Amino acid sequence: MRCLITGFEPFLERSENPSMDVLPLLKNEVVGCEIETLLLPVIFDQVFDDVKTMIDTFKPDIVIHLGLAEDRDKIALERVAINIKDARGKDNIGNCPIDEKIVIGGQPAYFSSLPLRKFEAVLRQENIPVYVSNTAGTYVCNNVMYHTLHYIAQNNLPIIAGFIHLPLMKEQAKEDEKAMPLQEIKKAISLMIQSVCTKALN
Repeated sequence: MRCLITGFEPFLERSENPSMDVLPLLKNEVVGCEIETLLLPVIFDQVFDDVKTMIDTFKPDIVIHLGLAEDRDKIALERVAINIKDARGKDNIGNCPIDEKIVIGGQPAYFSSLPLRKFEAVLRQENIPVYVSNTAGTYVCNNVMYHTLHYIAQNNLPIIAGFIHLPLMKEQAKEDEKAMPLQEIKKAISLMIQSVCTKALN
């Protein structure tokens, strides 16, 4: 099994991003699964470029995008990506699209093909806070999720894919902010990957 995991560089006022910091911790973490990681730019019009290249060359069985949702205190398993760019703030080169389509003529939305309820159950068994979320927002996170699922659908690729939002990590959070230790975030992601790879190998 091959798994591509992506994270984002820091954005807006944050100087750190747990989805970036966790990537180096995931290599060789799951037996029976070859893991490749990719750091993405927080740029609407460039975020999918390297993902597409990795899908075409690495040919993953699984694509898991990770991103930061600083207002959440649990791992958020995103159910759906919508065909809209509607920024609450600028991306990292100053773009701020409002009510724009991600793909002109594309489907209104795509559902994650990751086993979200299985992921939820696996994490709850380990007492890791988690829930299934019905909105990936309309910022760059939703953008890359939509692009990925659209590309998979258009090319009939045998890939399961989706997006997972992470809370702030304790190491970067202020005292009154919702957060989770980076090692717990790493454990959560490893468990989810393992649950998929184990099922596939069986």
